[in-house]
Amino acid sequence: MTSSFLIRQARVLDGTGAPWFESDVLVQDGRIAAIGRGLVAADANVVDAAGHYLAPGFIDVHTHDEFAQLRDPDRSEKVFQGVTTVVTGNCGFSLFPALPGGKAAVQELNASLHGPIDGNEILQDCTQFRQRLADAPAAINTIAQVGHGSLRASVMGFTDRAASPAEMEQMAELLRQQLRQGACGLSLGLMYSPSMYAPREELVSLARVVAQCDALLTVHLRDYSSRLLESLNEFLSIVAEARCKALVSHLQVTGHNNWGAMPIALARLEAARRQGIDVSFDMYPYLAGSTSILQLLPTHWQSEGAEGILRRLENPLECEALHAWLEKTDNDSSKVIQIGWDSIWIGDAASPDFQDAQGKSLRELAALRGADDPFPLFVALIQASRGQASVILFQQEEQDLNLALGHRLHMVGSDSIPRCQGHVHPRIYGSFPRFVRKAMDGQDGALEDGIRRITSLPAQRFGLWDRGIIRTGAIADLVLFSQAVADLATFELPRRFPQGIDTVWVAGETILRANEPTGKHPGQLLFSPQPHSPMTEGAL
Repeated sequence: MTSSFLIRQARVLDGTGAPWFESDVLVQDGRIAAIGRGLVAADANVVDAAGHYLAPGFIDVHTHDEFAQLRDPDRSEKVFQGVTTVVTGNCGFSLFPALPGGKAAVQELNASLHGPIDGNEILQDCTQFRQRLADAPAAINTIAQVGHGSLRASVMGFTDRAASPAEMEQMAELLRQQLRQGACGLSLGLMYSPSMYAPREELVSLARVVAQCDALLTVHLRDYSSRLLESLNEFLSIVAEARCKALVSHLQVTGHNNWGAMPIALARLEAARRQGIDVSFDMYPYLAGSTSILQLLPTHWQSEGAEGILRRLENPLECEALHAWLEKTDNDSSKVIQIGWDSIWIGDAASPDFQDAQGKSLRELAALRGADDPFPLFVALIQASRGQASVILFQQEEQDLNLALGHRLHMVGSDSIPRCQGHVHPRIYGSFPRFVRKAMDGQDGALEDGIRRITSLPAQRFGLWDRGIIRTGAIADLVLFSQAVADLATFELPRRFPQGIDTVWVAGETILRANEPTGKHPGQLLFSPQPHSPMTEGAL
């Protein structure tokens, strides 16, 4: 049981979007016990918060932190940002479920995004994930989604075909089991293999399971460039048919020729809500994204997994065809055509042969190595890393990004992909202070609304009814920060902690005090197993 403490004279941003107000806040036994001026609590430790803002703990709604929660329970890069809860299992990637015959495929899928993964890090189900987190708790809380890519890979590998009726039922039942065990929803990764091969019938069927379990459906859309609106309409039609709650992941417009389309995408989401579709979206506050190097390849190359890709790269004719595909001027599916080799940076090379390449564009690397064409180095990097290298893609435009970040349906998701080595994206270390700083420097009311969209709005979206808000009885996930809050991580120096986050509490336990970690690990998997219910049964 945590001791009581009294936060004095804080500028309280309660998470609702209401103007801040000066108040004391009393915390007892992990929950907010009282709010008001001049509170008295004889036995409580006093925290002087004069001149500081007190907000609910920040909720990172889009991460790939599932392995980091187990590997690095201190989670310093999140704690220093004021993050108290992370949502994992996004874009179709999750470390469970893994049937015995599909474990290797699930491992290969996740390694393409996270880099090298040990086989014992791939888990049978959500129950095993819960146990791992209980055995070695993290400093911050976890919300787990089921990745559709992992679900499909576990049942049928990377194959490019429709699931059979038996495979459909197996995936549906496996999904039900995870949702009953405490997973909060299903994430689709329709730009990644093997999710990209799922026909509409499969996606609707699984979305109906999500709806039956009152869970959430999230999506990495099939395309964020020239086919953004088409991809958005595809997802919204699935959501409408299944009648489930929905979240569009990292809504953005990529590729020079497509910039300026964000108003159309936002209008489509608003229209969907007027039609009764319960949808919102997340996005990180950066113009560049990060992903697996394999995402630069055409979809038909990915149906046999990394090993199939490596075999293709050994064939000179296949390589020649790939080169032509990447450089074909009317190919709007090619990142090389969309943004150019100079806007594709190498993150984690995942190979000792390319350590000097990390943090450089493929164009820059080619010049340093005396080559005119980056393509041979691109192929060599895939081969050396066995498809596990990461890239950073500068592919957005500032006006589109700012429109998304300022929209009422927006929540911040860092899209962090923590890797122990290599050149990472600065969003891992700076997303939330960067967003708060932008809100603080914005027009009147921007700070309060910005805090709402990283606290109570994500809490509502994910069903955390006693978190994300400062009110009597709520769980005391809290962050105290000053007016100096700012991110310091850059694309050149991405592993720098922010400034201005003073103290962070999770369920009343102090995990950061005076900008110093305390070493406490009160985090837990937030959703509890659900009892068997006939409402979650039924044919697809």
